[in-house]
Amino acid sequence: MRFKGTLTTWKDDQGFGFVTTSGKTDKIFVHIKSFKFNSRRPCIGDQLVYEVITDSKNRPQAINIQFLHDFEREKLRNKRFNQQEDGKNLLSKIAAYPFVIYLTVLFFADKISVWVLGFYLLINIWTYLLYRLDKNAAQNNQRRTPEDTLHLFSLLGGWIGALIAQLTLRHKSQKQEFRQTFWASVVANIVILTLLASIGFTKLSFLENYHP
Repeated sequence: MRFKGTLTTWKDDQGFGFVTTSGKTDKIFVHIKSFKFNSRRPCIGDQLVYEVITDSKNRPQAINIQFLHDFEREKLRNKRFNQQEDGKNLLSKIAAYPFVIYLTVLFFADKISVWVLGFYLLINIWTYLLYRLDKNAAQNNQRRTPEDTLHLFSLLGGWIGALIAQLTLRHKSQKQEFRQTFWASVVANIVILTLLASIGFTKLSFLENYHP
């Protein structure tokens, strides 16, 4: 639980003081090392946000201390980030769910072959794995998967796997230029599939009738 209070005592040369929680009179020990962000030295009158624990002598002590303005700025930043993530989740669902339905309709309308469905399944699994490998490489300073390769697999049909990876792994979900190219590849894939289905190419009847 976090509390808000005012720094009422501070000895800057020794790096400690006491804070009084709003609505209370008890003073809580504050040490400079317990500040979450040391953007500046605290001074008497600062508004602080903190958690409270007790030390070995059962005395209250503030930890994870933030200046109130830093706390509110971080809270606003997190709120905006969550709103952006919610928007991305909604956009992903709007794109992915109808496309799966679209594939199903094309299949039962005999516009695409079962081979096409199998291809989409495999390439989406592989694309997800590429994203996972790339994130692991980024975390371990290893050789990365080129962005052009990730976009190519999305263009070929693996974009749902890419979406799942972006949302669950939090990978490649913030870079604006990457996301613009990614969504362009999504649109291109759907357009290409529609054109090929309209001319009957995706039925792949030559494969279905092939008996080695």
